[in-house]
Order: sequence, then C-alpha cells, then structure tokens
Amino acid sequence: MTVVEICNQALSELGDQNISSLDEQKKAARLCNQFYEVARDMVLTEYEWSFATEYSTLAQLSADPENSGFAYQFTIPNDVLKILEVKDQPKFEVIGSRLHCDSTPCTIKYIKKVTNSDVFPSAVTEAISLYLAYKMCIPMTGDKQLKAQLIQYFVVALENAMGKDGVTSLGEEDNTFWVDQIL
Repeated sequence: MTVVEICNQALSELGDQNISSLDEQKKAARLCNQFYEVARDMVLTEYEWSFATEYSTLAQLSADPENSGFAYQFTIPNDVLKILEVKDQPKFEVIGSRLHCDSTPCTIKYIKKVTNSDVFPSAVTEAISLYLAYKMCIPMTGDKQLKAQLIQYFVVALENAMGKDGVTSLGEEDNTFWVDQIL
C-alpha cells in the first residue's frame, strides 16, 4: 500500500475526500504530509515488528569519548528509530548520534526506520492510518469526540497488528493506559 493510500484511509476515517498526492495544495494533503512520518514512526517504535527489527555492528569512532565515562564510542546508523538491545553491554549511553559503552565490538538490535510502505503488513497500515487520522482530526474536523473514538480504534488496531506479528497483545489495563496517555 502506498503512502497516499494510507493517507486516504485516514482521510476516510475523518469523512474527507481522497488526495492523489501529498504535494497537492489541499489542507488534507498538507496535513498528511505533516503527520504521516510522525504516525508511521510512532507505530514502528512501539513494538518489535518482525519487518522492522534489525541487527547492526556499529562503527567505532577513533576519537576518545569526552567526559562520557565510557571507554568507547560508536556511530548509530541513520535508520535507527529505537535501540532495543545492546549485545553484551550491561551499561551504555546514547548521546546524539553516538552510543557510548565500555567494550568493543558493539552490536545493537533496533527498530529500523522503514520508509517503503509496501512492506507494511495490512494490519500495520491500518494502525498507521488510524493514528494519522487521530493526529489530523482536530485540524480537519475540530471534533474532540471523534478524536477520542479514533484513539480507541487505533489501540484495537495496534493490538490486532501485534497479534498478527506474533507479539503478545496488550491487556485491558494497558489499553486504558494507552488511551489515557495519548488523550
């Protein structure tokens, strides 16, 4: 599914017309352009999606880390959205685009910024489109009740996507937490 198709799903949830490009001069296209990456990256960073989880051995920087309290520093790849684990490093610190730790080599498990929407499973595109609709709701409709409904639909869609990806689903208590935190 293309980015525009995901945006059109979100716009449908808001009762708006489809767009054909993010470059259109319509309010809907401008808001999709503004919020799509935010929605995509938020959904990607929430869980260890099988299509977005990667491993990488980091490149060590030659310069000594200044005042970091660690022996080594490494460059974090540009496509890292969230570091999940640092192999054999009980203690580490991320400062900007560098990871500091006390041993080498340094291998991370991370969530990769996936920009090709064609690789998203359909359940993930549903979650992205619902979160996108949530983000655009007030500027597009001004309807706070619809916004509250959209976040609830999003939580259900996210849980569904997690289940289809083999991740343990959220319990009822966690769903309430999600809705309360996002509202």
